Amino acid sequence: MATILLIVIYISFIGLGIPDSLLGAAWPAMYSDLNVPISSAGWLSLVITALTMISSLGSPRIIKRFSAGKITSLSVLLTVIGLGGTSLSTNLWQLCLSSIPLGLGAGTIDACLNGYVTLNYNARQVNFLHCFYGIGITLSPYMVSLTLNKFGNWRVGYRLAFLIQLVICVITVMALPLWKRLEAKGQEEKAGFKTLSVTQMIKMKNARIVFCIFMISCGFEFICDVWASSYFVIQKGLDSASAARAVVFYFIGMTSGRFLAGLVSRFLNGWQICYIGMFLVLCGVVLVALPLSVVCSVIGLALVGFGNGTVYPNMMQVTPECFGRDISASIISFEMAGCYVGVTAIPPIFGFVAKRTSFVIFPYVILVMLAMLFVATVSLSKLNKAAEK
Repeated sequence: MATILLIVIYISFIGLGIPDSLLGAAWPAMYSDLNVPISSAGWLSLVITALTMISSLGSPRIIKRFSAGKITSLSVLLTVIGLGGTSLSTNLWQLCLSSIPLGLGAGTIDACLNGYVTLNYNARQVNFLHCFYGIGITLSPYMVSLTLNKFGNWRVGYRLAFLIQLVICVITVMALPLWKRLEAKGQEEKAGFKTLSVTQMIKMKNARIVFCIFMISCGFEFICDVWASSYFVIQKGLDSASAARAVVFYFIGMTSGRFLAGLVSRFLNGWQICYIGMFLVLCGVVLVALPLSVVCSVIGLALVGFGNGTVYPNMMQVTPECFGRDISASIISFEMAGCYVGVTAIPPIFGFVAKRTSFVIFPYVILVMLAMLFVATVSLSKLNKAAEK
């Protein structure tokens, strides 16, 4: 029963990943079709990310009140509504309106399922969970590319995503009895969970550090997502189509890294996997920065994705160890907020600086952020060891 439920959670995480890269992949066709400014994508992303962060921070209270199964089904339903609404939109305000359920659904399901798997399964399952997210986020650009080539219409890609999400929603609803049986066993522990306010968590040094870890890791993940193609065009001389394909290797690397981390988690703990991942990011950045062939640079970008992809799930896995099970749901929601702050703020800041200097800074910015990530991780590890004594 627990295995079947875990498969349902994996499928739900594919659905979580699909909308995340759908807008970016479809936007070049969307903005011209709808006759809106190309910069409007920034506003849509802001709406989605802001509401995702708000719903994530509010999720501990929702999780304590409702079952994880109901939260999952409702969250997936919200993304179904958002994708369907987007596919029918004819102007910018309709796109913004459709972005609201996408943001609200993503934040709650992210915090809910991350918390559930972290507390009830081992590191292997947590890494595999985020591997399935990688499948979803890699699938979207492929679907958009396929439907644009065949039908010449971005709406077909969104409708295909809508149908996939609808099937996932039906699966989560059918799985509700499984949730009820398993969660009945954990009601006593759930009643003992503490809900911390944002102010309380900000006052905790280790919570501030883990917030920064997720902000930095997710921040340079999306620097690669948004700006790596521009770097390859400007600095490496690729055409736009080839540069876009090169970025896909980042997500392939990320997904592969999480899968492999799940396999080796029997032999290595979460801290060790994170440090190995950071070393691989360092190797990848060096390959990208050096004046080597384009193939070496693409391999380097894939290594950056491979290494950085291990940080997110394994830092989440050590959350109960660092903070205790009773407040882990609140801390995980705080970690999610750090991730969304990084996703929202860091790529635009990089773009602002790079456009006024040079895109040659791309690998060096990642190198600086990697150093910050390493220092923050070491600091959190030391605080955790000191607390255990």
